[in-house]
Amino acid sequence: MKNDPALHALSDPQKTELFRLWAERGDAVELTTLLSANPAWQPLAWRQIAMLQAAGGDVKGACETFLKFMPVPVLPNFSPAEKIDAMSRRLLLKPNDYKTGYALYAALTAEKNTARALKVLRGLTSRADCPSYFHYLEARLAFEMQDYATAWNAAKKSGRFPE
Repeated sequence: MKNDPALHALSDPQKTELFRLWAERGDAVELTTLLSANPAWQPLAWRQIAMLQAAGGDVKGACETFLKFMPVPVLPNFSPAEKIDAMSRRLLLKPNDYKTGYALYAALTAEKNTARALKVLRGLTSRADCPSYFHYLEARLAFEMQDYATAWNAAKKSGRFPE
């Protein structure tokens, strides 16, 4: 940093790795200050920023960072061919039917029934084999409902943070 404070000599992947290692082994306060002063680096270090925010007690800020920088995952196609009650029954009988689970979530969200949609997502994300996009959707919906602890827990399970 003394010789190249703008990090011109590093490629973006190298900067990302620098920020990852710095967050793991370096001074978190110094890294936070540096990243706050250099917004162009934030897309490269958003994971570290979010983790540092959460570790500092700012779970809402960590969720905001996650939702700002996390690319929206590829989601299944949805066509509202069935009624919500029929999809609910089918998902109850086969809880790993992720296509139906996504369709039910989407239909409930379209009807502005966010509490029930979040309940569906929680049921799906409780399964170890669920696609990671369900964790992203749970994080986003819980954040909208101002349930920041649930949103952060879902964000961490999205596969975008180191274990």
